[in-house]
Amino acid sequence: MNIIILGAGVVGVTTAYYLSRDGHQVTVIDRAEQAGMMTSFANGGQLSYSYTDPMAQPYLIAQLPSLMWHYYAPLTIRFSLSPEFLRWTKLFLQNCNQQRVEENTLKVLKLGLHSRDALHGLLAEHPLQFHYQQAGKLYLFMNQQEMERGAKRCEFKNQWGLQQQVWSAEQCLQHEPNLAHVRDSVVGGVFSPLDESGDAFLFTQALAEVCKAQGVTFLYNTEIQALQHQSRRVTGVVTSRGVQSADAVVLSMATESPRLARPLGLRLPVYPMKGYSLSIPITDHSPNTCLTDSKHRTVYSHLGPVLRVAGMAEVGSWDLNLKPKKVAVMEHLARKTFPDGGHFDQLKPWAGLRPMTPDSAPIIGRTPYENLYLNTGHGMLGWTLSCGSASVLADVIAKRETKVSLLGLDLGRFG
Repeated sequence: MNIIILGAGVVGVTTAYYLSRDGHQVTVIDRAEQAGMMTSFANGGQLSYSYTDPMAQPYLIAQLPSLMWHYYAPLTIRFSLSPEFLRWTKLFLQNCNQQRVEENTLKVLKLGLHSRDALHGLLAEHPLQFHYQQAGKLYLFMNQQEMERGAKRCEFKNQWGLQQQVWSAEQCLQHEPNLAHVRDSVVGGVFSPLDESGDAFLFTQALAEVCKAQGVTFLYNTEIQALQHQSRRVTGVVTSRGVQSADAVVLSMATESPRLARPLGLRLPVYPMKGYSLSIPITDHSPNTCLTDSKHRTVYSHLGPVLRVAGMAEVGSWDLNLKPKKVAVMEHLARKTFPDGGHFDQLKPWAGLRPMTPDSAPIIGRTPYENLYLNTGHGMLGWTLSCGSASVLADVIAKRETKVSLLGLDLGRFG
């Protein structure tokens, strides 16, 4: 079967890999000059299989007014009267209850663990180089209430084989001595031995080369303008190179997915959440552990020659411009946490858009159009879930039994 994949980020390229391995003729189309240039380019680098907790939480309801007011807070929401924002917010609030939190955590957790297995299988066949580390991750808590919430989440998720460990502040410092400068702030942490890290951009680039060797065609520098359709079938993809036709189309365009789906009558509740990252050349005092600071919603990853610091979640922003004050806030936090951890005078800032759904789970599988498939809306976990999502979608297209249930992951959950 001839299949077109729209989007050459980490999700689109992994989808191309699994579909071409099944024997399909695959073409990947993207407006960038090469693979992985958008959301996958400089993300936090963490493969967070254990941290599948949705953004929608009961305690956030009371915080909503402040989230729309404090522009430089770690999490902010840009209020809008647009129908897309109002629908997304309504669905988000519906997911802010404990039952939904557990359901959403579990369905993404199962996909995450499958994704880990899928990545390991891929690397056994293709030993790609992308500063891959299998050293676990330490999630730090800076207040007791957050620590207690984290311990409860740990207990819930360990029922599914995660092996997470609740650590005291002293255990956290023993594991990562470079945290000594914030010793008095750390209350404790949760260590997740199954979590990993790696440079998503390097992985995407390397896997794209594997795909080319398998016969995949990449059309870069190509604007994707619209989907042609007749009855319940997509008949062509309108691009700046003309109309491209195939037997099936996979939509993996992150925050751009709703734009293409809307004229077909498909309302994808995928909304942008802008995030920032800093790439800082490492020193001998850079953290060796993959870390998340829960208070400031900031992650630290040691990716080869750089310390990657990622954070700032701004729901509803389409603006990719770097705001100097937000960059300064992140740099100040990184300097405070690891004052000797990098060559800060050489840091490189970046901003990207995470494609968020209201329940923080991707949208995978079929649509009402018989030859249009979705693999989009992965939010902050696109790198983490990429291999699992792609292999599951390949099963759907091949009409095989999927290794993970798509119940709660398909478009139908939104009505």
